Amino acid sequence: MRNLYFALVLVALLCLAGWTTHAQLQRNTQTRETWEYMEVELEARFQANPRLNQYGVQGWELVSVVSGCPSAPNVAQSCRYWAYLKRAK
Repeated sequence: MRNLYFALVLVALLCLAGWTTHAQLQRNTQTRETWEYMEVELEARFQANPRLNQYGVQGWELVSVVSGCPSAPNVAQSCRYWAYLKRAK
């Protein structure tokens, strides 16, 4: 009975080592995709969809939009928006 447990543990360890080695070889042989990034300031007065659609046609993907608004309520400045885009090189 003890030999059976030892054999099962040994088989499990060999399978684990094989799977780990296989995963490492696959990761090393795959080409990693590289990305190109772009930051675009958007005007709050105009709709951003047509402009973002133009970037989409060029292969850009919208990742995030960040806004920056004045903290004081009496400041006459409007909010500013930045779009962050990426595409595969």
